[in-house]
Amino acid sequence: MPAEVTVVNLSQSSPSEIEAVQAAVLRYLGTARPPDLQWNPQPLVLALLGAETAGYMGGLIGETLWGYLHVRLLAVDQSLRGRGFGRQLMESAHAEALQRGCHGVYLDTFSFQAPDFYQKLGYEIYGRLDDFPKGHCRYFLRRSLVGGEKQDLE
Repeated sequence: MPAEVTVVNLSQSSPSEIEAVQAAVLRYLGTARPPDLQWNPQPLVLALLGAETAGYMGGLIGETLWGYLHVRLLAVDQSLRGRGFGRQLMESAHAEALQRGCHGVYLDTFSFQAPDFYQKLGYEIYGRLDDFPKGHCRYFLRRSLVGGEKQDLE
């Protein structure tokens, strides 16, 4: 063990240095678990690829671990909104998560983003953080992927 350890703020460092710290944190986080569980999150990345623009017009970024899909990010280009592409991304993510043996999904969103969208897809709010940012709310949602079962709130 090092004789001296110092807290260093690397927030303004190079992307490679920040990635090195993130890798170390994830490595150590992976050891803070019961010994019978392996820390092996699997990325799940879906994209909306526009034929005319030959570019990505949105997508979903998440990972699966221990029977759950965590949706970290979901976005659809403004020109495609309201046409069902967000729903398609979520349904595709649900299908892939089921293929991977998942039984639930969790995510978070803000009051000025899409809580209603997720609730229409069967998600329930299980937590909220008021005034984040000031005057708004951050919602934490979840959904079961098996047979419409409600999840325990405990």
